[in-house]
Amino acid sequence: MPRLSGGRISSALGPALTALACLGCSEPDWATALGMLNPAADDRSVAVTGPTQVTVNAPFVVTVQTFGSSNCTRSDRLELSVAGNLARLAPYDQVAPDKATCFRNLAPFSHSRTVQFGVAGPSSLRVVGYFGQFSEAVLDSVDVAIEVEP
Repeated sequence: MPRLSGGRISSALGPALTALACLGCSEPDWATALGMLNPAADDRSVAVTGPTQVTVNAPFVVTVQTFGSSNCTRSDRLELSVAGNLARLAPYDQVAPDKATCFRNLAPFSHSRTVQFGVAGPSSLRVVGYFGQFSEAVLDSVDVAIEVEP
């Protein structure tokens, strides 16, 4: 019978538990999906980190947070397109296949990109993603104001 020894499970059971923890999480089956920005369907706030004021043509870093299962989600990329005074940010995550055994928790995943505006004046970071959890999620966007100085 397995027993705890010094805070660890005996070596006979350790590899079996390690394999079970990632059951169904083989990398080739993972898919890329637009990220969950806020698990609350009725809350359109997003976790965006970056300056509120920048200088025209000066690069700055923006970080967008997504949420997902800690063992079945991982950060993938943050797509960026800039047109005039609008920067569109779309964070993507890799997600395990439906058959995977996933924790029912919500962990944060960071996505960062360097952004640069070529036009001075009031501008926006438009963050696109899902609000709400899983089958009830709604695709939407939120604009975050940023001032671009000459």
